[in-house]
Amino acid sequence: MKKNFPSLNALRVFETVSRTKSLKRAAAILGVTQSAVSRQLTTLEEQVGVKLIHRDNKVHALTPSGEALAPELSRIFRQLERIVTHAMREGEQSERQITVGISHELYTHWLAPLLPEFQQLFPHITLAFAQVPEYMDRQNEEFFAQKLLHNEVDVILAFGQSSLKSLICTTIQNGQFNLVQHNHAATDDTESDTDNELVHISHQTLPTGLYRSTGVTTGKQNVAQTTQMAQAIAAQQNQCVLVPHVYQLQNNQECTQIPMEQPLAAIIRKEDEREFSMVAVMQWLEHRGRKVK
Repeated sequence: MKKNFPSLNALRVFETVSRTKSLKRAAAILGVTQSAVSRQLTTLEEQVGVKLIHRDNKVHALTPSGEALAPELSRIFRQLERIVTHAMREGEQSERQITVGISHELYTHWLAPLLPEFQQLFPHITLAFAQVPEYMDRQNEEFFAQKLLHNEVDVILAFGQSSLKSLICTTIQNGQFNLVQHNHAATDDTESDTDNELVHISHQTLPTGLYRSTGVTTGKQNVAQTTQMAQAIAAQQNQCVLVPHVYQLQNNQECTQIPMEQPLAAIIRKEDEREFSMVAVMQWLEHRGRKVK
């Protein structure tokens, strides 16, 4: 007489018991009573026609038949879980919104002109944006981390690096600064006392040897909070300003290129590293970073 194939639920109960070595722990994991677990095991043994677990002590040891079945069931259930999870995520990707934390400057002068390309490549991913500081350092690193860990944003684009274990920080572009000189008000007969002074961003780390390499004074400075503010101050007072090279600025000033200590980075939650849409976004950002000349 042909036996009925064991129920998937009974097999799941047996796999959990074999893994935890306890009916009580298995019941807690499965969210059922201990007696329900025992009944499922009895039903399974009747269906397969062999004894699978010794029930004569508190540690429920497997019989030889149980020892042969348990690891294969564990492998199959892990594979089934991966398949179902993948299918669920594929469904989510049909309409996926990713919120990007980004500064006004980085959005305006780098990312915004690239968005039509992104939408053409990934029509199923919608990007939303939230304002964050332009630079990340030790003083505001926790602010960035909380934005991500509280799911306020999915990815942050900023200049800086993070070593927090709960986050993944990927360098998009090492890059450099452009030292832009604003001296349009100077004349041949007069020299401005501020022509070679520097306006810099409060979160920037000034490159070492800046004065020796460019003749710019780094001791007496104006400090701004953003690149936009620094540009405005420099233009008004005939000074110099460090501008990230990735920015596409409309100006005709001659500039010197200086190594950048804070790379342009994309920061995400570690748990999202393998998420389908996030992988696509990160790969595209890295690609666009490499294309900056």
